[in-house]
Order: sequence, then structure tokens, then C-alpha cells
Amino acid sequence: MSTRKRKPFSQLSVDEEENASTSQRKRSRIPEDPENNNCRRRAGTIRYMVLKNFMCHSLLEVNFTNNISIIIGKNGSGKSAILTALVVGLGGKASLTNRGSSVKGFVKAGKPSGSIEIELYNEGPMAYRPSVYGKRINIIRTLSASGSGSYRVRSEAGEIISTQAREVQNITTSLNIQVDNPICILNQDTSRNFLSSNDPKNKFTLFMRATKLETLEAEYKKIQINKRKSIQIMSEKENNFRKLQDEIKRLKMKIEGHRNILTLRGKKSLLHRELLWAKVRDAEEEVEQERTKVEQWERKLNESKASSDKQVDKIAKIKNTILELENQIHEVKEQIRVQTVPQNDIRRQLEELSRRYNDKKREKQQLQTTIDAKTSDVESLEEEIGSANENMSKVEQQKIQRMKDLEALQNKLKGMEDHLETAKNDLFQIKSDLSRREEEEQNLRREINQIDQKIASEKDNLRAVRRESGNNMIVYGRDMPRVKAMIQQYKNRFEHEPRGPLGSYITLKDKKWAVAIEGYLGAGTLGAFAVDNNKDNKLLREIFSNVWTGNNQPQVITSKFIHQKHNVSRNLVRAPPDCVSLYNAIEIEDPIVSNCVVDSASPENILLIPSDGRAQELLSNRQVVPENCSQGITVKGDKYYPDPNYRSYCSQYHRAKYLQVDTKEYMQQLEQSIESLTNKRQAVNAQLQSFLSDMHGQVAKKNQLEEKIRKVNQARVQVRRQLEELHSSAEPEVQNAQYLEQELEEVKRVLNEKKAALGRVNEELKEIKLKVVEKEQEMTELKNSTRGYEQRVQELQEEIKENQTKQKEIATSDEFDKRKIKEFENRLNAARSEMNAKLTVVQRYEREAASVGERLSDLRTVQTITNEINQIKHRIERIETDSENVTDVMERYNELSAKFTQSADIMKSLQNDIQELSTAMDKRNRHYKLTENYFVTFMKHSFKEVLEVRQFEGTIEINLLEKKLELIVIPQHGSQGLTTTSNLSGGERSFSTVAFLYALWQCMEFPFLFPGRDKLNRTKVIDILLHHANSKPQLQFVFLTPQDVSFINEDVSILRLQDPERFNV
Repeated sequence: MSTRKRKPFSQLSVDEEENASTSQRKRSRIPEDPENNNCRRRAGTIRYMVLKNFMCHSLLEVNFTNNISIIIGKNGSGKSAILTALVVGLGGKASLTNRGSSVKGFVKAGKPSGSIEIELYNEGPMAYRPSVYGKRINIIRTLSASGSGSYRVRSEAGEIISTQAREVQNITTSLNIQVDNPICILNQDTSRNFLSSNDPKNKFTLFMRATKLETLEAEYKKIQINKRKSIQIMSEKENNFRKLQDEIKRLKMKIEGHRNILTLRGKKSLLHRELLWAKVRDAEEEVEQERTKVEQWERKLNESKASSDKQVDKIAKIKNTILELENQIHEVKEQIRVQTVPQNDIRRQLEELSRRYNDKKREKQQLQTTIDAKTSDVESLEEEIGSANENMSKVEQQKIQRMKDLEALQNKLKGMEDHLETAKNDLFQIKSDLSRREEEEQNLRREINQIDQKIASEKDNLRAVRRESGNNMIVYGRDMPRVKAMIQQYKNRFEHEPRGPLGSYITLKDKKWAVAIEGYLGAGTLGAFAVDNNKDNKLLREIFSNVWTGNNQPQVITSKFIHQKHNVSRNLVRAPPDCVSLYNAIEIEDPIVSNCVVDSASPENILLIPSDGRAQELLSNRQVVPENCSQGITVKGDKYYPDPNYRSYCSQYHRAKYLQVDTKEYMQQLEQSIESLTNKRQAVNAQLQSFLSDMHGQVAKKNQLEEKIRKVNQARVQVRRQLEELHSSAEPEVQNAQYLEQELEEVKRVLNEKKAALGRVNEELKEIKLKVVEKEQEMTELKNSTRGYEQRVQELQEEIKENQTKQKEIATSDEFDKRKIKEFENRLNAARSEMNAKLTVVQRYEREAASVGERLSDLRTVQTITNEINQIKHRIERIETDSENVTDVMERYNELSAKFTQSADIMKSLQNDIQELSTAMDKRNRHYKLTENYFVTFMKHSFKEVLEVRQFEGTIEINLLEKKLELIVIPQHGSQGLTTTSNLSGGERSFSTVAFLYALWQCMEFPFLFPGRDKLNRTKVIDILLHHANSKPQLQFVFLTPQDVSFINEDVSILRLQDPERFNV
């Protein structure tokens, strides 16, 4: 490296540029500066570095002869390699460089080994062992491509002083060289992660590391751990101390025992007397308890008998009511049969009248057709007679008119047929639409019926819950409490008592999984019962048949009861920390129920996942699917199957109904369900009404089209008739008027006869129609009467069914009462026998107690007295069987007493030491806080001082609790006001960051500083850095940058590295 006054960039010639760029090819040795340049150097600054086969350098020597040096090189030229070599050469780990995890990766590719040589100044008051090393310390670290390496630490004279890494650490510690401090050696990654980051937490981390507060905090925590360990050791010693106390007490008891054995025997005799009378007292209390039980069973027996008598009376009354209702039904049916006979007669008369009416109607139609034809003939004859008298020339005109009329009628007929075809097509479409709509109408009506059934069912359940308020069994069905009561009454007939419903045995560890777990297990499993054998299954089915009123009875699982839980650890899903297996999410204390759930549902293979996103992340890729996972279920109940058969299904189960749901919550759910169903019915009904309105419109259109088709058909018939008449009529010719007049008279005669016949037919039709109306009225009256009878029969049958249901329930209850009576009688007899037996025991205990003394007034419990007697027995036995000599015991007692006194003094000393340690920790903590406050205050002052160079204002906000550090800056113009660096321009942000770095340098003083390249891109920034470097000539500053620095007028050393190969191609 050369040391010279830099010219401005514009004054450098091309040759000088080339010489400067090639002056450091591979190796350059620059003569040392005069001795006076180094006289102010502090111990620990670097004289030179030599890199051999290190990273991209085959051989590179760098001489630092000035306290300010700038290394220039394009990206890839090896600037970062110099920083890496500095860290590794001075004992740093590879991980500190952010360039690799092992030093073997720093050896140049294809080379077996490499080395780093660093020579440090060792003069002045801070010199390290100057008598051994002299004024220079030379450190060489050799690196092998296989991963091995070595150190050689030499003195100024070249003598190898040490080959240990420990000596290198001692040197760097003594000279305050901190290769792990990010502001001492600031590489690209540290600059990017801490200085260039807008995250206040990253800047706070840099502050803590740079000021070594992070290290102080870690050491303080380590001391805390040591203090806890000391307290634990103290606790162990206190336990031993207590054991020593117990041993002394034991020896003391031995000594006293030899003196008090007679006293103990007398006390034992008194305790034996107290024990006998205590047994008498306890036996008397047991007799009273048995007497109370006898009275209770007698009361229950009488109540059950009274209840049974009432049930018999109720059954008799219900049977009489049913008989009366059946008689009423028979009478009403007889009335219906009587009224059916006249209805059949009237129906036959109506059929005959209808036939006669249709015959007369056809006759009338034929007469009307004949009259119309004859009337037309009369008109035609009259016209012909009138025209016969006219001029013959009109005949030709009539022929032309006839042709025109034929053509007009044919065109009119064709238009009608086209119109008719269109109308028929429209009618077909409307009929098809109506057919489809009628089917949809039926579907809507069926849906309304289903909703009504559900509402009725939910209302029944709600009434049942209100009746059984407080009984959680009601959530499994309104008949479940009665089923459980029947099982309790019949439990002596079961070989093993059934378990169920299974859901009542399950407890959730976390209620948030209720929907997911219920959705997976299903209502069938949760409401199911488990039995041990087919006999118990049959008996349980009988209970269901007698009690259960719903359609679907609970499921019964028959499996041999095993009173030990299955071991599912081998198949248990390995759940991530944020998930849980279904087996671990529930608690089932009963092993039989637990085994039944495991056998039927395999909950150990089910993974409960908090969200859909997490489920997709875990189960869509087979490489991350948890072991033993067959299915995943989210909190909402959605199901996911793992890869390679990855698929998912949305849950239809949205509300927990069974697990940990009390009756109050269940009633709220039922009320919400009823309200929801009612709203749904209103919506469906509104849809139906709208649908019917649309259908009425379509029906009206259909009727209009049918009427239109009918009219068009009539008009078409007329046109065809006219056309046929026109075709069949002869061409006009001169007629004989006399002949036409004769024909006219004949036609008029026939026409009058037909009109007379038509009048008679109309009269007959009126008579028939009157008779039909009369018969239909009679039929309607009879039907209305019959319908009332039929409705009455239906009502009576419903009433019979209700009474039969009541009779069946009462009969079942009566059967239970009879069994209860039998059971109560057996238990009453057993209780009486037990009471008599205990009376005998009382009498025997009284005789034994009276033989040893009178009854005492204040008696303790038998267990307390027995324990005290046993203790006295053991003390007497120990004293009597003790083989130790009393003298030996006394000596042992005195020895341990002395040891106890000594141990007490030691314990007190240890307690004082721990107290002093706590005091020292408090002092260290206060010192840490003072140091922390000093750095914060000094940094703020330094930061503000640098900002004032560019007429900026600002401060550093440090939040020690949240571990955040913000740079608050007001730029020179002040347009933005107080703001963070993220809102500044590039130059302003770079200046603020360098000001922050400057403030950190002011807090800490190292022999050398190697700031990274990213911040040397602003003239003002470089001026600040050079000003700081010149203010501390005893320290060493080395700047690395890819930028041109020709504008620097300071006396600095500049090294231009060779361009990388990609620039030389």
C-alpha cells in the first residue's frame, strides 16, 4: 500500500490510473513509513496482513502504514475476504464471518492449505507482555482443506512464543480487540441486517452487541443460575441437617425410653380400657345407623305399595274409558253405513239423468245444425229468385266474384291453420311448465311438512328438558332418563351393568374441540350403550321397547368388558405442538367405555388441527404428514385426509350438543333450533306462495290459449264449410224463378218443423237440469253429514290411542313398583338382620369393657387410640429388644450433638455467603443499569452532535422493555418534521445511519475499526468518518468500498485491489 497525497480525480492521468490499478497484482510490498508515523500508534493496531491461498487470493500482502486506509475494489475483488481473514486470523470462529460454518471452506479451491499472517503493534502502556514479545506480535494461523489448523505466535525477534489458540485469545482480550463486535469489524451482512434494516429491534440488537451490554446481561443471567444452584445445594444440606436432628431425637428417645418403660406400660393399660369403651360407642352408633336404615326401608316400602295401588286404579279407569270410546265408534260407524244407502241411490239417479241430458243435448245440436242449414238455404233461394229476374250480364260478374271468394277463403284458412299451430305449441310449453311447477310445488309442501315435524319434535324435546331440568341425560333423548332409571332397577338382572350413553362418560380437556370431536364420533356413537354379552343385550333391548317412544332406538355395542385401558401408544398420532390427537383431547375414566370408543372410532389416529390453513400445510404433503395420522379435523369440524389420498370435506355439524352441554344450554339450543326452523318454514312458505302466484298466472295463460284455440277451430270450421259450399255450388246460371219459389216453400216448411222440435228439446233439457241440481244438493247434504261422522270416528280413535299409551306407561310403571316392593322387602329384612347382629356385638363389647373398668365420659376414635397403643407397644418392644448399650447410646448422642452444633455454625456461614452473593448481584445489577444509562445518554449526545454537522435535528429513542431502537431525525429543510429514517431520502437515511455508527464508536474504543463498504457512498459521510479518524490518530481506521474516492484530499493510504476475472475478460 502506498501512502501519498491524493490528487483530485480530474487530475489523474490514464497512465497513473493504470499503474494504480496494477500496483497490487497478487503481492505488493510497500516500504514502511518513517518511524515517526508509528510513534502514536496504540498497541493492538495492525502493521500488515499476508493472505496465502485464502478464499479468492493466492497471495496478498496488505501494509497498514497510516492510521487511515481505504481499500478500493470492484465487487468480487476480495474486499470481504480481508475482513474474513482478520476475524479468522485473530481467533474468531467461521460462523462470525457469515461466510461459512467451517474454516476449511476458506481455503482456496484446489489448494491443500492456506494461511493468514497478522502482525500487531505492541507498544505503549497497553502493550501485552512487552518483555516477552517486544514491540511486535506476529500471529500466523494455518488452515487445512481437511478442516485441521494451527497457530504460531511469534515475538518481534521471530521466536515462536506459543502455538495455542488460548494465547491468541489472551492477546486480543488484553489489547481490547473484539473480532465478534459488529462495529469493530462491520461486514456486509451486519451492515445489511442491522444498519440498513428499518426494524427497530435489529438496531437495538446492534446497540446491545456493540456496547457489550448483551454479554453483561448473559453473564448476569449465568450468575443467577449459579445462585439458584447454590440455593439448591443449601437446601440439600438443610435436609441432611434435619436428618441429623432426627437421629439425635431418636437417640434421645432411646435414652428416655430406658427410663420410662414402666410409665408406658401403665399408660398402655389405660388406653386399652379406653379402646374397649370406644368400640362399644362405635357399635352403638352403627346400631342406630342400621335402625335408621330399617325405618327408611319401611317408609319406602309403604310408599311403593300406595303408589302401586294408585296405578291399578288408574289402569281400571283407562280400560273403562277405552271401552266407552269403542262403543261410540261402533255407533258412529253404524250411522255412516245407514247414510251410505241413499247416497248410492242418488248416485245411480244422477248417472241416469246425466245420460238423458247428454242425449238431448246431442239431439238439440243436430236440430240446430239442420235449422242453420235450412235458414241458409232460404236466404240463398231468396237471393237466387231476386237475381233470376236481373240481366243475364250479371252471371259473368258472379263467376268472377266466385273465384275471388274462393281464393280469399283459401288464404284465410291457411292463416288460421298457421295461427292454430303456433297457439298449440305455446299451449304445449305452458302445460309442460305447469307439470314441472306442480312437481316443485309438491316438493315445497313436503319440505314444509318435514319442517313442521322437526319443529314438533324439537318442541317435544324442549318440554321434556323442562320437565327433567338439571338431568344432563335429557340431551341424549327425552326418554334417556327413564332408560337410565330402568337400568338401575334391573341392574341385578344384568351380568354386567351396561355403560351408556357413551358420551356421558367423555370429558373434554379443551371445550373448543367440542364440535370437531362430536362431528367425528357422531351422535350414534355418543348415544350408544355398551354391554358385555348377548343376554345383557337382549334385556337392554326389552327396556328400550318398553320405554323408548322415538323411532330410532340407541345403538347397542356388544363386546367383552376389559377393565384395563388399551395401550395405544404405538399407534398414537405424533401431534405437532399446536395440534393434539383426539385421544389426548378427551378424558374417559371408565376403561370399558375408553376401550369401546377406541375399538369403534380409533381416536388415536385422529389429529385435531386449529385451522384449515394448518391442516392443508400438514396433510397435503406426505413428507410432513404426522406419523400414524389417518385423518385431520379442524376446530370447525372440517375433515382432511392425508396425502397420498389427500382430500377434504366441509363439516355439516356446526354446534356441540352432547359433550359438556348442560340442560340450560341444551334448552337454549332447542329454542334457537325452533326459532331457526320457524324462520325457515316462513321462508319456504313465502317461496311456495310466490310459486303458486306464478302458477296461477300460467294457468290463466293456458286457459286463454285454450279459449283462443277453440275460437280459431270454430272459425276454421266455418271457413271450411263456406269453402266447401262454394266449391260444391254450381256456377251461376239463369234459374227458373217458379221452380225456385216452390223449393223455397218446401224448405220453409221443414225449417218450421225443426224449430218446433228444438223448442220441445229445450224444455226437456231444462227439466232434466232441475232434477240434477236437486239430486246433487241431496248428495252434498248426505256427504257433509257423513264427513262429520268420519271426523268423529278419527277423533275417537286418536283418543283411544292416547289412553292405550297411558295404560302401557302406567302398566310399565306398576311393574317397576312391584319389583321395587319386592326389592324393598328384601332390603328391609336384610337391614333388620344386620341391626340384630350389631346389637349382639354391642352387648359383647359392653361385657368386655365392663370387665376392665367403668365407662369413660370423653372417648376418642378407635383408630387414634389404636395408633397410640401401637406406638407404645413399639416403644416398649424397641426398649426391651434394644441390643445397644445405654452407655454407647449416650456416647453416640453426645458425638452427634457436637456435630450438630458444628453443622449449625456451618449452615449459618453458608446462609451468610448466599446473602452476600445476593447483595453482590444487586450491586452488579445496579452497575449494569448505570452502564446502560451511560451508553444511552452518551449515544444520544454523540448522535445529536453529528446530525448538527448537516444542520439536522433528532435523537435516538431506545425502549429497553420492548427492545427497540428508533432513529428520529428532522432533515435540514424540516419539510417532513420529526420522522423515522424509513421516511427519509437515500442520502439523508445514509447520513443518519453513519451518525448512529459514529455514536456507537464514541461509546467504545478499539485499536482498529474496519467499517463495511455499504456506507462509503456519500461525500459528506466520508468527510464525517475521516474527521472522526483524524481526531483519534492513535487508532487505526480501514474503509472498504467499491466507489471512486478521488475527491478525498486527506492524507490517507489507498489500496486498489485487482479486478476479478469477470472484468478482465
